[in-house]
Amino acid sequence: MQKDGLLKDPNHYQIKLTARSLMIDGKEQPPKVFQKYLKLYESNTGRPLTGNNAMVITRSSDSSTIINGAGPTPPRTPRMAPMPPLPALPAPPRLDTDELRSELRKDGIIGADEKNLQFQLNSSGLTVNGKKQPGELAAKYRKLTGHNDGKSFNMMISTQ
Repeated sequence: MQKDGLLKDPNHYQIKLTARSLMIDGKEQPPKVFQKYLKLYESNTGRPLTGNNAMVITRSSDSSTIINGAGPTPPRTPRMAPMPPLPALPAPPRLDTDELRSELRKDGIIGADEKNLQFQLNSSGLTVNGKKQPGELAAKYRKLTGHNDGKSFNMMISTQ
């Protein structure tokens, strides 16, 4: 308002904004000025001036009084910290136990009707039902289980 030249004395003034008019020091302002400041008020408060509601600002050199007769201010929405991202889901198994048993049977490591299985595979070797298996079989099963990338791992499967 000061930049628009509407305040004659920046230390002494009274502003009254209603839904129908803008008064500065008792002088009604032109419709274009009224509309500008009504829109500014509504965009800053987030609510319209309606009915007999008014916003009044009075300033006299060392004190200011602001009366907002537009009703109670609605409570602000509490700010919440953003949710941290969810952890990544574990990768699905590349080989289920039925497929594993089938491969172990093909390689003659377990019998055709054998159901119990203790399988341990890691970067140093393969052990099935307590028996250490040759290195080439360990390499085959590392590839089947997706652990042929040279990284350290330990896979244990026990079924009955």
